[in-house]
Parts: sequence; structure tokens; C-alpha cells
Amino acid sequence: MTTLISPRIFVSALLAFFVSAGAMAQSSGEARIAVLDQEYVLFQSEAAKQATAELRQSFGGEERRVRQLEEEVTELRARLDADAGLLTENELTSLNLQIESKLREREELVRRLQSAQQNRRQAFLREYESVLTSVLEDIIVEQNIVLLVSAAEVIYARPELDITPLALDRFNAAIAAGNN
Repeated sequence: MTTLISPRIFVSALLAFFVSAGAMAQSSGEARIAVLDQEYVLFQSEAAKQATAELRQSFGGEERRVRQLEEEVTELRARLDADAGLLTENELTSLNLQIESKLREREELVRRLQSAQQNRRQAFLREYESVLTSVLEDIIVEQNIVLLVSAAEVIYARPELDITPLALDRFNAAIAAGNN
């Protein structure tokens, strides 16, 4: 009977091998393995914080309108629940139509806001991808990194293998210096 190793166990064992090999190589001053959370570097950067603030400023009115619509729907539903026995059929229909109308308007606003957010995110990535690549290339050369692994794929890594904080600092410095 052939027993297959589950992919999760295989990947874990493979990563453990690479991490231990990286630790041995690092201790001897040789090539090493590093871990990076690229999303964190990009979206916790000063540039991302500024872009988020600009997005909120641009779409603040729409966000307020979404919250207002949610409050109005809550109030209308509460009125409907409280007064259902006292309202005529026409009044019930009118309240239900108002609720549906406000929900449709809210859904449309949310859809537009999400689309705008996604477009801005993609534009941000296009604008700063080359800066991050340059920063990472420098770090890779300086630290003699032979394998850079995404933090999202790592189950465990010793903190000293994580270059995310260094990459974030360098990325912020590069943006501040106008290297975008």
C-alpha cells in the first residue's frame, strides 16, 4: 500500500528544510533565506497612508451618505415593526418601497466606492511596484539572499529572517527621496 504525503505536510517539511539550511548558511556568512510580507510593506507605507487619506477625502461625502442611508433604513424598519398593525396597506407598501429604494441606493454607492478603491489600489501598485522592486534588489544583494519567500506562504520563520521592517523603512525612504 502506497502512502502519499499530504501537500501541507510536504510544504511544511520543505520549508523547514529551507529555513534550517538558511540558518546554517547565515551563521557561516553565506547565502541566506529571507521572508517578506510585500502587502504589509506596500500598504503600511507612508505613501499608502497618504493615498488612503486622499481617497477618504475624495469620497467622504459618499461614505457619509452610505451611513445615512443605513440609519434611515434602520429607522424605517423600526417604524415598520412598531406600527405594522396600525398602518394601512398603502402605508406598508410605501414604507417597504422606501426601504428598498434606500437599500438600492446604498448598494450602488458601496459598489462605486469599492470600484474606486480597487482602481486606486491598482494605480498605487503600478506607481510603486518598481520602487519596491528596486528596494528589494538592494536588500537581496546586501544581505546575500538566495531565496525570498512570501510571508503569506510561511508557517513559521524566526524573526531574524523577516526583512519586512527593513524593506518598509527603505521603501519609505525611497519614496521620501522621490525615487518613484
